[in-house]
Amino acid sequence: RPDVLPFYARFLATLDQVMHDFVANVCSLILERFRDQLAHYVNYSSGERIATTIMIGELIKFGVIPRAEGLVCLRQLVFDFRLPAVEVLCTLLENCGFYLFRSPDSHTKMKTLLEVMLKKKKRLKDVRLNTLLDNAYFSVLPPEEQSSSSRPSIPPMFRFIRRMVTTITEGSIVSNLKCIRRLDWTDPLISEYTLSLLSSPWMISIECLPHLASLVGGLNELPKHDWIAVAVVDNVLETIRLSLEQPRLLNQEALSCMIYMGELYNFCVCNSQVVFKTLYQVISFPESDPYSWRDLSRIRLVTSLVSTVGEFFRSSRKSTSSMMCFLAYFYRFYWMKRGGWVANSPITEYGVQAPFPKDVEASVKDLHREMLKGRREPKSIQDADESVRVVERNFKAKVEAVLRAASQYDGRRRRRDECRERIGDVERRRGGGGGGGEIC
Repeated sequence: RPDVLPFYARFLATLDQVMHDFVANVCSLILERFRDQLAHYVNYSSGERIATTIMIGELIKFGVIPRAEGLVCLRQLVFDFRLPAVEVLCTLLENCGFYLFRSPDSHTKMKTLLEVMLKKKKRLKDVRLNTLLDNAYFSVLPPEEQSSSSRPSIPPMFRFIRRMVTTITEGSIVSNLKCIRRLDWTDPLISEYTLSLLSSPWMISIECLPHLASLVGGLNELPKHDWIAVAVVDNVLETIRLSLEQPRLLNQEALSCMIYMGELYNFCVCNSQVVFKTLYQVISFPESDPYSWRDLSRIRLVTSLVSTVGEFFRSSRKSTSSMMCFLAYFYRFYWMKRGGWVANSPITEYGVQAPFPKDVEASVKDLHREMLKGRREPKSIQDADESVRVVERNFKAKVEAVLRAASQYDGRRRRRDECRERIGDVERRRGGGGGGGEIC
């Protein structure tokens, strides 16, 4: 089936990493069949030719078949340009034409092939083939991208700011910081655009997030630009909040924002209270979806943030104690999700229940190994509930002690105020004269 062929291509791309010779033989057989079908198209049905072409296009996009080989196939089809060749050409263009056109090493040859195809298309009288060629051409080069005049022009200043933020490296932090300092922050357009870029960590690679957080930390140390860091933290927190309100819509953005929030804490842009508030919000925000047991993105968000700030939290005794309390609640949340998965996950076609995702389980174990060294990990929802009860019991005792001390302090202050009022009354009566001795 044509809808299954992309999965076969992905499977071969995965095998290519460990069984290159085997995958190379399979690709050579597919290309040999493609050329045989092109030369003896009478012996093959249209479905067989289309299936072979789709498989070749998917393998080209996965990098298993070289792009040069794809250009050779396209050149053969454009040169032939008969009825079966035109159908195969349109199929190959719709599958991998956009990829070849956008690749730098194949862009020029692909552009030439498209121009030759348009010239040959004028000779065809068949309306159906003309429609197929037009659809294939516009799938490679959409109408709005044919001329640069139709696209909205981006101001040079905006392009400069975007390049500084999205291409930041460890060696360019200082120079980019100087350039951002000198921007016209009184201009609302420039300030809003720059803040939106600094608050969009999903636009850069994950290994560059520490560099971007370092840039924001440098702005935070400047007296006239410290408000920028506050605005960036607020925007990141708002994105995380929106991802919780609209699940599965902003999962990737939320994951980037959680890692970015950890890096901002590492560079002293925000304090630990902001981090703990975000963590508790992630595990306590209500879920309205009846199938929430399938959504494990919140566990990934928590593990990402804690693993980012874990090294700095372990160096502070107060932060470590607060983290231990949070992890007790997090493990209860984790085992509630895992219990829902076991209770509601469907049975596979082999009669076995779908297992809990291994990546989530491994991330939680890594979190325990990093933050709870030497401590016992909860093995069930009962153990997690017991850990939460111990935490609440300890905090309840501390709160009662504080309230008792506060009540004793209030009692002493009340008695002191009463004594001062009595002394004031005595002094007023003495000043009024008459009967002072009796009052004394």
